Amino acid sequence: WAVIQANQPVANVRFSFANALPQGVTSARDLENFSGIQSNSVRLWGTNLFGATVYDVTLTAVHQYGGSYDGKGKYLETVSIIPSNLSVLWGYSVDYAVDGVATTNAGTKANPVAQMTLNAKFKVSTVLQKEERNTVYEFRGDSPRVRTSGF
Repeated sequence: WAVIQANQPVANVRFSFANALPQGVTSARDLENFSGIQSNSVRLWGTNLFGATVYDVTLTAVHQYGGSYDGKGKYLETVSIIPSNLSVLWGYSVDYAVDGVATTNAGTKANPVAQMTLNAKFKVSTVLQKEERNTVYEFRGDSPRVRTSGF
């Protein structure tokens, strides 16, 4: 999910969606009771010594929760972190990628609750300096909230 590279926004921004469904189920169409799309945004920006904004990125975590299979469980669909409002000044490089996705069962075998974590890496650099941040996003099948380790 590389978003911005080589000191300029990538022309063809692509991102993926993930899901956490019961074993053996290949489509969320086999489940019912998913919530509407949930979203939470965070804006990251930085300024230089002159007070000019050198990068400005809005990241939006989205997901649908609460899907059940045969009346059991709480599953996830449409899980992603979508970059928007990308702006980078010349001389600055911003890289953003989700490089790790893990799913676990936060419930029981009889009544599973899907839990998905995404590890997001954000890096800003110039020829003179570099700043890196890692954030873990946690999505649960029984909650509209998205927890993060914080930016």
